[in-house]
Order: sequence, then C-alpha cells, then structure tokens
Amino acid sequence: MFYYGFDGRHAQDGIAFSYDLLHWDKLPEPILTNGKAGELDEYHAHKPSVLFWNGILYHFYCASGRSRAGGPAGSNGREFRCITVAASKPI
Repeated sequence: MFYYGFDGRHAQDGIAFSYDLLHWDKLPEPILTNGKAGELDEYHAHKPSVLFWNGILYHFYCASGRSRAGGPAGSNGREFRCITVAASKPI
C-alpha cells in the first residue's frame, strides 16, 4: 500500500506490505521525501499514485513548494501545488 504521512513539518510518501490485508509492515523511512529548499516539492511530496508501465515505475504525487514570481503558480505569497512524477528510469 502506498500512503502519505505528516511529521509535523512535511508530508511524504511511504509504503507498507501485507500478506493478509489485516496486518501491515511499513518501511520505517519515507520512499519519497520532500525536496530541498527552492525545489518544486520543498514543503511536501505526498498523495501517491503509482503505475508500472513498459518496465518503468511512475510515482505521481502532489508537490508543494514556495510560490515565487515567475514560478509555475505565479506569486501569491504562499505555496503552490502541482502534480509531478518520479520515475524508476529517466523518461
């Protein structure tokens, strides 16, 4: 199961495994972390949607970062959100 969690500062994606859908073991660390300062997902990298196609794992997620003049969401003095993708191979 892909899921996201919030540590009080950043939302990030995780993964958990189950053999019976009743008992779950989650990896202790996020599988997708928020980015560095100035990056598209500097605040949050969350809300996963995962697809395996033609040998490539595509991990779509909501990226949240600082809004800035000339940026993809303009400048409203707050944050912007967009859908982005991480892939297991260069695309």
